[in-house]
Amino acid sequence: MVTALLATGNHTITALRHSCSSGTLPAGVHSVEVNYSDEASNVSALKDQHFLIITLSVRASKTLPSTIVRAAAAAGIKYIMPNIYGFDTIGKPQLASDTMFLVQDKLDEIVSLGMNYVVMTCGFRYEWSLGLGEQWFGFTIKERKVTFFDDGGDED
Repeated sequence: MVTALLATGNHTITALRHSCSSGTLPAGVHSVEVNYSDEASNVSALKDQHFLIITLSVRASKTLPSTIVRAAAAAGIKYIMPNIYGFDTIGKPQLASDTMFLVQDKLDEIVSLGMNYVVMTCGFRYEWSLGLGEQWFGFTIKERKVTFFDDGGDED
């Protein structure tokens, strides 16, 4: 996504990075080191930005997305693409509430702070989901076991 935005020549991309980050960024991306636990650091880095795309590791603190969203609101950002990728939950609050990723809570927080969100719906991550355990799709890969929940027919 970043490479495509840069290729247009119409966008300035700024990446907020923690001091211990070892990732590499595409050429042309401006990098700002932040201390995520310091709100002033985050707000300062987000000033004059129009759109925020949050792409955090699955190992990131569960409170970090909210910290970044609050800083974005304080910095005056109007649009956020939260760290929510996968299935379409827009207009489906029950589906959004039933995930372990707290999708609806993240969206509600963005709106409550006066911002708008854009969600990238890229489809169901089937391969990743198989490894989540039997309670998700019946596969217990480590034990080489599968549970079939029904026969797939039209009967109830």
